[in-house]
Amino acid sequence: MDRNTIRERLLSGFKPKTKDIATPYLEDLDGELMLQGLTGKQTLDLNEQATEQILASDGTATNKVNARKLACLRIQACLCVRSTGEPVYSLVDVLGENGDGNGAILELDDVVFQKLVSTIHEFLGGKSPLPEVKKSSEQTSTDSASSSSPQGSAEPLTNSSDPSIAQS
Repeated sequence: MDRNTIRERLLSGFKPKTKDIATPYLEDLDGELMLQGLTGKQTLDLNEQATEQILASDGTATNKVNARKLACLRIQACLCVRSTGEPVYSLVDVLGENGDGNGAILELDDVVFQKLVSTIHEFLGGKSPLPEVKKSSEQTSTDSASSSSPQGSAEPLTNSSDPSIAQS
C-alpha cells in the first residue's frame, strides 16, 4: 500500500469509539447514556483548556494541568445522550460561570463523580493510576493529564445514598 492510500485510510477509517454506560443509581437512565470518544484535536483542546500557568516567586513559569478542570471537561465532552449523541452537560455545567472549573457538575454525589471520572479516564485509554480528583477548589493541578485508574469501567456507577445498591 502506498503512502497516500495509508494516509487516506487513517484519516477516514478511524472514528471515536462509543460505549453505553450503566446507571443503576438512576434506573430510568439505564440505556440512555453513552461515552463518546474524542478526536486528537478534541483531546489536545481539552488538555490546553485545563492547563494553567503557575508563576514562581522567582518569576519562572511552569504549566500544570488542573486535574479537576480536566476531569470535568472530559465528562462534558464524553458523556452523551445515546439516542442523539448530544452532551449531557454544557460547558457552564462543568466550568461554572467564571470558567474556573467550579460548575454544577461538582454537586454530583462524590462516589458517582469519582466513578464517572475513572470510567471516562479508562475509556479514553489512560493506563497509569489516576489520583482522586478533589471537588474542592483547594486542589489545582496534577503533573499528568494521561494517568488512569486501575478501577475497571465494567463496574457500574452507584449512588451512595441508596443503601440497597452495592457500593464499589
